Formats: sequence, C-alpha cells, structure tokens
Amino acid sequence: MLEDNNTRGWSAFRVILWTAIMSDVAEAIICIMAIKMCSELPLVAMEKAMERLDQSEGLSPEEVERKNAPASIGLKEIKARYAILETVGMPHSYRHIDRLVIWFLLWAVAMSFLTMFFWVCHTIIIIPAGLIIMFFVFISAMLIVVFVIAMGFARHWSERKALRSAQLDRLHARLGS
Repeated sequence: MLEDNNTRGWSAFRVILWTAIMSDVAEAIICIMAIKMCSELPLVAMEKAMERLDQSEGLSPEEVERKNAPASIGLKEIKARYAILETVGMPHSYRHIDRLVIWFLLWAVAMSFLTMFFWVCHTIIIIPAGLIIMFFVFISAMLIVVFVIAMGFARHWSERKALRSAQLDRLHARLGS
C-alpha cells in the first residue's frame, strides 16, 4: 500500500486517471456526434427525395419512373452498411465517426479499468484486492464477448464456417458420385 501521495506510483496513477477521464469525455462527445448524424438521417433522406421530385417536374410519368427507379443492388452492396447509409444521405464522414466511436470506446474502457486496477492494487490489502481484480477480469471478459457479438464477428465467423461446410458437402458429393 502506498501511503505517500508524492510517490512515483501515485504520480502514475494520477496520469492514468486523467487519461481515463479525458478519454471518457472524448468518447461522450464523439457518441453525441454519431447520434446527431443518425438522428438527422431521415430528414436528409426526405430532402433528397424532395430534390428528386423538384427535378422531375415537367417530365412524363415514364421518365420520372425511370429516373427514380432504384439501382440494382447486389449482395456485396447489401453487406456494405456504409454504402447503404450513404445512398439515403448519410455523409461520407460518418464512416470515420463510427470507427472513432468504436476505438475511443475501447480505449476509454481500457483506461477506466486500468485506473481501477491500479487503485485497487495500491490501496487495498492483498485478499480483497485479488477478489476485486477477479471481478474486474470477469466483467472485462463479459464486455469483450458482448463487443464481439455486437460487432458481428461471430456472424462473419459463422458465415465462413457455413461456406466451408457447403464447399465440403459439394466436394463429398463429387467424390461420392
């Protein structure tokens, strides 16, 4: 346990603590930007539709239908969520904001857990500190699992597994016939 607040350990703790606080503030600001961009999307899509209507004034019904007909979309485009959002008016910069949200979230959580870990290790006796650290590890593991599920890593893994399974089935069918 560190009793002196002027030791290197406590100085490092303050640096980690302020880094965690500033990371959390930055994460909150970036999340608000992303929420604002997403909440404006219906309005932007409506404005784009109204512009198309204004441009189609004076055209015959067939020309309007041909001009406003949706483009054919393939499987690759459907899986590209940013491309779908951009077709209805989401700014291209949303891609960067979305990635910043994810990376700042991971950084802020890591800094917050590091701060708590550092504080527990330097202020509490060994047995309660060990129990608290085990709880931190459990919570961290749960957060990682939720993050993996939310980001779709498991879905992509299962798609690859299904594709490999289908390829093996076709190979077995060829060899068996």
